[in-house]
Amino acid sequence: MRALGRGAIVHVSSISGRVGIPGIPQASYAASKAGLSGLSAELAVRWARHSIRVNTVAPGFFRSEITGPLYEGERAAEYRRRNTPLPKEGTADDMAARSCGSSATPEAMSPGRRSSSTAAGPPADSTSCRVKGNGYAEVMPSTRRTARQTDLLERLVALLAAEGFASFTLDELTERLRCSKTTLYQLAGSKQELVREAVKHYFRSAAEAIEKQVADTSAPAERVVVYLNAVAQQLRPLSRRFLDDMAGFEPAREVYEANTRLAADRIRQLIADGVAAGAFRDVHAAFVGEVVAATMQEIQRGEVSARTGLTDAEAYAELASLIVHAVSP
Repeated sequence: MRALGRGAIVHVSSISGRVGIPGIPQASYAASKAGLSGLSAELAVRWARHSIRVNTVAPGFFRSEITGPLYEGERAAEYRRRNTPLPKEGTADDMAARSCGSSATPEAMSPGRRSSSTAAGPPADSTSCRVKGNGYAEVMPSTRRTARQTDLLERLVALLAAEGFASFTLDELTERLRCSKTTLYQLAGSKQELVREAVKHYFRSAAEAIEKQVADTSAPAERVVVYLNAVAQQLRPLSRRFLDDMAGFEPAREVYEANTRLAADRIRQLIADGVAAGAFRDVHAAFVGEVVAATMQEIQRGEVSARTGLTDAEAYAELASLIVHAVSP
C-alpha cells in the first residue's frame, strides 16, 4: 500500500468492544475487540501520511458460529429484537458490503474513527474488497475523478514539476491554477497531501507511458534501451528544484524511491529475458540488475548529477547505453 501510495484497512471489531451486553459473559472477547479498535486508531495516525486509512467496523448481532445460540428459539429471537435498533438481521454479505462501503473513500470515514453497524450498507462501486477468514477485511480503493478534477491535477503536476513545491503556499497555488481552495481540497486535504497526490499521479502516468513503449518493442536489447530511455524521457520535465524538494519531503521521496525499485526490478526481468532468448551473454541477470538498481538509486538521490553534471534524464540514457553494450555478445 505504501508503494502504491494509497489504501484502506478495515478491522472488524464488535459492539461488545464499546458497550457491555447484558446476559452474555464475554470479558476476554470484549477486551480483545476494544484493543482492536485502539490498534486501528493508532495505525490510522501512524499511516495517514501515506494516504492509508485504518478504520474499525463494530457490528452488532450477525449470524455466525459464535452467535449461533442466539438464533435458536423464540426467546433468543426476542432478545435480539430488544437489543438491535434496526429491524433487520445482518448477514456475512452485509458485513462485507459495510466494510467496503464504510471506508472506500476518505469522505466516508475519517482515519481511526470507529463505526457500529447492525444492518448492512451499500457496497462501494469503486472498491475491491475481501473479507478474510480471521475477520480482517482489506479494501483497496480506486480513485475516480471528474474530468475537471483530472485536468486540475495534471495542471498542478505540470506546475510543481517545473517550479518545485516547497516554496508554494496554498494561496499561491490557487492563484496560479485559477481555482478555489475548495476545488483544490477535492483532490487532497492539505498542501502536503496535494504534493504527494501530484507525485503519485506523475509517476503512475509515467509508468503507463514507459510500459506502452516497451510493449511496442520485441528485440531484447532494444527493450532495455527503450525502457531506460523512456524513463529518461519521463524524468526530463522534472526540474532540479522539484527533484530537490522531493528529496527533502519524505512522503514524496518514498513514492520516487518505490518507483525506482520497481524500475530496477523491471530491468532485471528484461536482462533475464534477453539471456534466456540468447540475445545477451550468459551474464548474471540478478547482479546486472543490482548494478542498475544501485546506479538508479544514486541518480535518484542526486549524487550522479552532483558528481558528473548530468541531469537525471541524461544519466538514464547513458546507463541504457552502458548496460546494453556490456551484456551484448
